[in-house]
Amino acid sequence: MTDKNFYPESPSINRKNYTRISSSYQNNVMVVLLGIILFFLLYFSALVASFYLIYLAISYDMGPSINKFTILLKIGTIGMSVMFSLFMLKFLFKKQNFNTPLNIEITKDEHPKLFNFIKILSQETNAPFPKKVYLNHEINASVFYNSTILSLFLPVKKNLLIGLGLVNSLNLSEFKAVLAHEFGHFSQSSMRLGSYVYMTNHIIYSMVYDTDKWDETFESWKHSNIQLAIFAWLLAPIIWITRQLMVIIYQGINILQSSLSRQMEYHADLVAVSVTGSDAIVNSLYKLNTHSQTMSFAWEHVNSATHNKIYTSNLFYHQTEAYNYLKKSNKEFRESLLENQKSDRIFVKDDLAGIPAMYSSHPSGYKRENNAKKDYIKGIEDNRSPWILFNEPEKICEKITQNLLKISLELPDAVEFTPAKKVEEFIQSEISETQFSETYLGTYNSRFLSEFDINETDKYAKAYKINPENASAIISEMLDVTLKERALHETKTSEDLTLLNDIITNTNKNKNFIYNGISYHKKDAQQLFEELLKAIDQDQWYDGFDKKMYTAHVLLADPIKKQELKERYNFQISFQKFHKSVIEIQTTLHEKVIELQGAGTLYEDDVNRFALDFHLLRNRFASLIEDVNLTMPPMSNMNKVKSLKEFLSPEKVPVISSNNLDGEKLNKLLLQIEQTVSKTQRLYFKGLGNILNLQEEIRSN
Repeated sequence: MTDKNFYPESPSINRKNYTRISSSYQNNVMVVLLGIILFFLLYFSALVASFYLIYLAISYDMGPSINKFTILLKIGTIGMSVMFSLFMLKFLFKKQNFNTPLNIEITKDEHPKLFNFIKILSQETNAPFPKKVYLNHEINASVFYNSTILSLFLPVKKNLLIGLGLVNSLNLSEFKAVLAHEFGHFSQSSMRLGSYVYMTNHIIYSMVYDTDKWDETFESWKHSNIQLAIFAWLLAPIIWITRQLMVIIYQGINILQSSLSRQMEYHADLVAVSVTGSDAIVNSLYKLNTHSQTMSFAWEHVNSATHNKIYTSNLFYHQTEAYNYLKKSNKEFRESLLENQKSDRIFVKDDLAGIPAMYSSHPSGYKRENNAKKDYIKGIEDNRSPWILFNEPEKICEKITQNLLKISLELPDAVEFTPAKKVEEFIQSEISETQFSETYLGTYNSRFLSEFDINETDKYAKAYKINPENASAIISEMLDVTLKERALHETKTSEDLTLLNDIITNTNKNKNFIYNGISYHKKDAQQLFEELLKAIDQDQWYDGFDKKMYTAHVLLADPIKKQELKERYNFQISFQKFHKSVIEIQTTLHEKVIELQGAGTLYEDDVNRFALDFHLLRNRFASLIEDVNLTMPPMSNMNKVKSLKEFLSPEKVPVISSNNLDGEKLNKLLLQIEQTVSKTQRLYFKGLGNILNLQEEIRSN
């Protein structure tokens, strides 16, 4: 079989005419280019001026009356000039790390069919062959290059990155379309502008947001001898004004670049259409959405296995199994998509309609489908898997998976990996507890169980008129009628929230609107929105629902199952309080980190305040872990867990100083809390799943 047999047939069209650059694209290129030129003119003018100030400060003649004051003045002005010049050059001293250990380079000798496929595609799209080809785990493909000062002046060859999650998600035609899209970027001369935008952002970010030795020196100067410190305080407002100006320029250039990026995406899609037809790129966009959900589902359960020191050998095996599981209950997981359908659409609405175009760098799937089918090209679909392009696919899957787990979990090189098929058995047992029946209409997926006294069964039975004789009928009515009515109510509430929010944010530009059958003016939307949020917050419907479900099942159960049900509810309610407390600490900690990152220059009082906040949050977390003392009921894959405390946080909580910021320790604390939340979330859903499974057993007897 020749290499050409692995390459899907392309449409016979004039590709040069079809992919001709539009006038709006050219206009956007010119606007971005002018914006970048303006920035560099301003930047280099300020830089030259700062050097000239150094020259003036040094060469200025102090005259015949040299004294302590004039010497101090000269030293101060030289110091101000030098510090401002160094401030303008901060980006030069920031080490850039282009090392991407999750990406693994492959060669033509290892995968000759893939490289020949890429070669033919590069020739058809009139794009340069990539300098290097890398693989990683993602559901994505991309073009990247190392942008440095030299890349502003010298041509830089681009690299191609292929995610094996993508390979595992598409057929050969769709895979060709995605790579052709990336080759469309390869061929775009406007990508060169990306180097200038990147360097502009790098310069500005270093000046505005990065805290480094310059900032430490400046702070020390401000707190030095008053005769010297006064010059630092004189420089401070100049630095502040410069930073604010840079923020404005930063935002402006990125808004301009967002507009150009959208045009680049449209053009790259047309390059894909020119070699695959209109449907392949659209179908791939649709599949990327569903398979991203699939990969998240697979990764969540692979991560759960790592809690038990079980490390899979092949993530992509679980991706396939997850897809097969999810497609049973998700209509959007369609096996076959459109083929040669000019008028029909896969994307039926614009998901980004509420986002201002200036802030969106990628068009929505809806707009990209319209663009791809504007001048419709009929394609020939090749349903074979892209895995046929790889030598020994299973080995490369294992290599990428093991590299990912070792790096992300900081595993030792000697760690033992478990065959994916065996790990899938673990995952299926987890799914049996954590994925709930469609009978519940998702009611347990996005809310906590109501917290009530499980020993007040008689009180609830009296209040809700439940007894052993009617308990079964009440449960049936709740699941078959009441819950469906509630689902309709929540759908209506969600639609009302969307309507009011669209009016408030001016996405919906109508001056009048209908809400609950009544016509309102636009100015009433804010009040109605707040009233609806208040009503949602005060809604106690689920409190009654959970109490009735619990009481009815207790009254139906035999003595053994009744005792087990009470024990499981008791653990669940106590454990979810713990789970919510850990989430609250994590949320507060993230908010503090975001506040710290946006604070800019930190003074001593700021450092002390942040350090104390982190110290107190660390202590809350450590106390919470230390005090957890719950007896866990039987759950699958948890029989080897002897102590809940050791399972949730096997390592000691890092000590955080109350008067000093230590980034390494703070990152370690963030990671530890993140891992604990992952485990508590897993146990929460396992516990809830066991309750629902037990209640189903009680109903069936």
